Amino acid sequence: MPAIRGSQAALTQQLFETARLRALHATGLLDSEPEEAFDDIRRLAARMLQTPIAAVSFIDDARVWLKSAEGVTCASTPRKESICHYTLLQRTPLVVSDLTADERFDNIPSIHGESGIKSYAGVSVRDVNGYPLGTLCVMDLVIRSFTEDQIEILKMLGRQVEVQIALRQRIVQVEELARTADALANDLLSSNERFCAFMDHSPVAAYIKDQDGRMRFYNRKLAETFCITQHDWLGKSDHEIWPSGLADEYRATDLAVLAQTGVVEVEERTPGPNGSHLYCKAYKFPFTDANGQRFLACIAIDVTREKCREAELDTVKEELAATSAELRRMTVTDPLTGLPNRRGFSRWLDQCVSSASRSKRPLRHLGCP
Repeated sequence: MPAIRGSQAALTQQLFETARLRALHATGLLDSEPEEAFDDIRRLAARMLQTPIAAVSFIDDARVWLKSAEGVTCASTPRKESICHYTLLQRTPLVVSDLTADERFDNIPSIHGESGIKSYAGVSVRDVNGYPLGTLCVMDLVIRSFTEDQIEILKMLGRQVEVQIALRQRIVQVEELARTADALANDLLSSNERFCAFMDHSPVAAYIKDQDGRMRFYNRKLAETFCITQHDWLGKSDHEIWPSGLADEYRATDLAVLAQTGVVEVEERTPGPNGSHLYCKAYKFPFTDANGQRFLACIAIDVTREKCREAELDTVKEELAATSAELRRMTVTDPLTGLPNRRGFSRWLDQCVSSASRSKRPLRHLGCP
């Protein structure tokens, strides 16, 4: 019986790893170009936890690939020789104040020697389905501990990485829907019922306008988003739906799309129900039906939640800037008296005396009082 249970556990683990790798490759993040969103999160992690090394990594079956990193020169490391290999499958942060004292990491070359990594803190980052795809971690070259507040900050920044992963997954889904919609466009008129059913079951908003800018179709998701029926906007132009300035902006974008042949990605801020505002990533593309009539199609995903998370990240950046300014003030000002810092003056005077001793010259010749 124990042998059977062991083989079942191994099979379950293998199936999970297969699904995890499929989810990772589907995001398109592995071996992708640098992105500012990931770089910002990595920089914040290094500064808030005060470490020289920080990285956002994604892990396939054989390697740990660094999407964004500072303090390291290699782009990837073998998975079995990486600390992040242990972090990946943990639900809780992995925090090790002295890597050299933990036998789990004896086979990891990067922790040995005087210049080796001595301490580590990391969290796994997951996709919307819960599959762990990689890690956000910080490392130091000295043995040290991390405070509870620092670990909470690391967890929060890890969630910001997950927001970026989720956004990437939604973009991939929309691109797939766009390709499907484009394939159906040639048969749009003869298969209108099938097309409407397809779009009404789509998780994203979609619409079609004619070349004059009048709404010819929109799906159930769009109607639900703006609290309208599926007939209220049919035949109407942007100027009959939106405020004049916004309508002008939308029409200018549509005309630019109609003049092209490919997909155009735009981010739009739209008035929502009850005075709210919605943010969406819109993918607009032109197509021509069997009769030669030109249309504009759009598939849009709601990114309002992601925008709120970005605002949260901006708040953290502002708090970091305020903290840094306060630390700079404290280094030059005595906290009790408000006078120039005595400790800083003493260090400066010691440096002058040491320099005078080495050069055998009076202090006054060294620019010291």
